[in-house]
Amino acid sequence: MWVWALSLKEFRQLLGIGAITVLIVCFCLMQLSGYEQPFMTPGANFYLLLLAGGGALVVGFWQTMSEHQQGTWLFLLHRPVSWKQILLVKIAVGLLLISFAIGGPVLLYVRWLSRPGNLVAPFYWEMTVPFWNSMFTILSLYLAGFLAGLRKARWLGSRLLPVLFALELTFIVLIFPTTWKVWLAIGIVNALLIGAILQQCQQEEYA
Repeated sequence: MWVWALSLKEFRQLLGIGAITVLIVCFCLMQLSGYEQPFMTPGANFYLLLLAGGGALVVGFWQTMSEHQQGTWLFLLHRPVSWKQILLVKIAVGLLLISFAIGGPVLLYVRWLSRPGNLVAPFYWEMTVPFWNSMFTILSLYLAGFLAGLRKARWLGSRLLPVLFALELTFIVLIFPTTWKVWLAIGIVNALLIGAILQQCQQEEYA
C-alpha cells in the first residue's frame, strides 16, 4: 500500500517537469523534419542531450533535495520500511517518467517515419540508434542528479562528482554515437551510479 502512495506522491510532484520534458523532446523532433535521415542529422543528439538531459538532472535533484528542503525525509524514514525501499521506489518512478517522456514521442515519430511516403530515403531502424543511446545517457544524468542531491557533501567539493561523471559520458556519446563501446560505457556508468546510490542509502540508514 505504501508503495502506491509514495509512487503517486512522486508522480504528482514530477508531472510538471515530465510534461516540460515531453515538449522539449517534441521540439527536438520537429527540428528534424525535412531531412532525409533525421536521426543521423548533425546536432540532433546534442540538443536532445542538452535540453532533455538538463530536465533529467532537475528531476533527480528535485526528488532528493525537495525532501531535504521540506523536511519530509524524517516522516518517510519513520515509516515501517527501509531507506533502500523508499529510494528504489523514488528511482523507479523517476526512471519510468523520464523513459516515457522521451521514449514515447520518439517511438511515435519513428512509427510515423517508418510508414511509406513519409521519408524520402529508405527507413532503417538502425538510424535511430544514436537517439536511443542519448536516451540511456539521459537516464545516467538522472541517476547522477539523484545521487548528488542525496549525498551530504559540500557543493564545491565532491557532491557534484556524479554529475561530472555523467557529463563525461555525455561527451563520449556525442563523439561516438553508434559504437559498441558507447553501449558498454553507458551500462557501466549506470551500474556504478545505482551501486553508489545503494551504498549511500546504506550509510544513511546506519548513520
